[in-house]
Amino acid sequence: MDRICYLVFGVKIPLLLQYSLPVIVFYNFISRLFKNKYFSFLLILLPPTVIFIRLLRNDPFFLSDDFAHLRLVNENSYFDIARMAFTAGGIWVGHRIIGAFWLFKAIFQLFSIKTEAFLAANFILHSANVLLFYLIVQKLKKTSFAVFSAFIVGSYYLTWISNMHEIMGATFVLLSTFLWVKWLKKEEKTYIWTIFFYILAILTKEITFVLPISLGAITVFYHNNVSRLNFARVIRALLPFAVIFIIYLFTYATGFLNYRSLPSQDSYKIGVNTPAIAENFLFYGGYLFPIVESSLIALIVLFLSFIFFDLIKRKAIMTPFLISFFAFLGPSLLFEKRVSNYYVYIAAFFLFMGLTFLLFEVHSAVKSRLMKRPKVWLKIFNIYFILILAIGVFKLNKLFMDNCFLIQYTWKNELKGKVIGVTKKIEEVSQNREITRGSEIGLEEAEMGEDMKFVYESETLQLFLRSERLKGFKYKFIEEKGVLLVEEPS
Repeated sequence: MDRICYLVFGVKIPLLLQYSLPVIVFYNFISRLFKNKYFSFLLILLPPTVIFIRLLRNDPFFLSDDFAHLRLVNENSYFDIARMAFTAGGIWVGHRIIGAFWLFKAIFQLFSIKTEAFLAANFILHSANVLLFYLIVQKLKKTSFAVFSAFIVGSYYLTWISNMHEIMGATFVLLSTFLWVKWLKKEEKTYIWTIFFYILAILTKEITFVLPISLGAITVFYHNNVSRLNFARVIRALLPFAVIFIIYLFTYATGFLNYRSLPSQDSYKIGVNTPAIAENFLFYGGYLFPIVESSLIALIVLFLSFIFFDLIKRKAIMTPFLISFFAFLGPSLLFEKRVSNYYVYIAAFFLFMGLTFLLFEVHSAVKSRLMKRPKVWLKIFNIYFILILAIGVFKLNKLFMDNCFLIQYTWKNELKGKVIGVTKKIEEVSQNREITRGSEIGLEEAEMGEDMKFVYESETLQLFLRSERLKGFKYKFIEEKGVLLVEEPS
């Protein structure tokens, strides 16, 4: 199996002949497959499915913020979570959201601490997002490149359970966008649902409040590339979005600016720090376009080429989606010491909408020049156009090779092993003596590491115990004595 992983995804053969030759031989058959929408759906769900299988195969467990989520949903009702979100300082660092917290609590109530249930929820939501992306692109302007772009976007999978906020927020954003496009096309009476999902998005992830900017930009694209619109009608339709946007901007969104006053060592501190902004932009750009690696100049040239393309075409093709991209990503660029893939998750969908149409335009221009040549030239061009993008620009061969090996050669989660070890120790001690308030349970050095301290501080250790009686206590870590102190729940 390991040889298969390497031979399929790792071997470097000139001109990528290991891929191009089979495709040339079966070109007509593959072309017919791509015209089947059900095959297209299966294909674009391949990257999420592969990554999901890898997660399940590698001893899945909770990480970092996941424990804070467990504590929140364990100690608070749905109403309590909403009350915390919309009063005082919000949840944790001022979060004014409830959507994913409520979903997290619902899964916790149904499946307790089964990690697989939380991962499955994220997989379903991400898969829905990829399909919605595909449908939006096809609804805007039918193109075969929608499958390719959706395939790429599907690989930007957020693997942490607590990334549920971004994934679920994207679901509502994409639903709202899809329905907006249907409204533009006058297909159905979807307008009120567009507003409804926009509100749900705001209640799930704060940054989604900028969606009206994106809807306006998409409207410009539609007007210039699909069909002329009655702008008076569009402006009237955007007014409710603008009202919600402004209200949110001057109530909850302004809280983001308070991050400016945080201590310099705080990772949430923001500021107009040019080196930090450039470094953040390179991180997110390099994540989306691996070909640029660590070159800021290459990344800037890439994005400038998107703008120049529109100038050359004298049409707003890529620019509206660039505006959407930076609307969603912009605030996270201001963090001075904080970067993470989840900040670019929603923004990526809009960037790749534009990229889809850009690729279509470039491909069509070259294709028109090859039409007078023998058909084999067009076939070769089509094949290498996709291969160069998939392997040269987006490095998909590396993604699939890494996942292929990790699915085969699984590893044990050390944190999961430590948590299970400590819970077993508590249960073994309870068999020898009665555990009551004030009891102390000794820990070994490996059970007092920084990763375990996070678990102890989250006060969720009791959730992993089997005994209902033992779950009724809390276990406070006393570092000086190297013990867990048994306490009554507060």
